[in-house]
Amino acid sequence: MSYSSNRSGRPGGVPSIVIYIAVAVVAIIALWLLMGLLTAGIQAYFALICGIVLLAANARELLTLGMRSEMASPLMNMLIGLALVFFFLGSAFGALLFIPAILAVLLAVPLALRRGAVAPLYLDVAYRAVDGLRRMTGSRVR
Repeated sequence: MSYSSNRSGRPGGVPSIVIYIAVAVVAIIALWLLMGLLTAGIQAYFALICGIVLLAANARELLTLGMRSEMASPLMNMLIGLALVFFFLGSAFGALLFIPAILAVLLAVPLALRRGAVAPLYLDVAYRAVDGLRRMTGSRVR
C-alpha cells in the first residue's frame, strides 16, 4: 500500500500547520465563550434563571390554549422570559444580543396593556414564519 505523504512525512493530505491553526482557532473561540460566561455577572445569571422558569412554566399552557383569547398572559410571560434569556446572552457575549431582548419586551407591551387581540396575531405570524422556514429548508433538502 502506498500512502500519499505531505511535508511532515505523515500519511494523509492535511498538513500539520492546518491542524495547529484549527486547534488554535477552536481554543480562542472556547476561551472567548468561557470568559463571556465568567464575566456575565450575578444579575445576568439571575435573569437567565428567571427567564428559563418563565419559559418552562408558560410553554405548556401556551401550547394547550391554541388560538383562544386567554393566551395573552402566557404569551406575554414567554416574551418576557425570552427577553431575560437574551439579556443574559447580551451580558455574556456582546451587546448585539440585547436587540432581541428589547424587541421581545416591545412585543410584550401591548399584551401587558390588555390588548389581547394582538396575541392571536403574534402566534399567526410565528406559525407562518415557521411554516415558511420549513418549506424553504424542505425544498432544499429534497
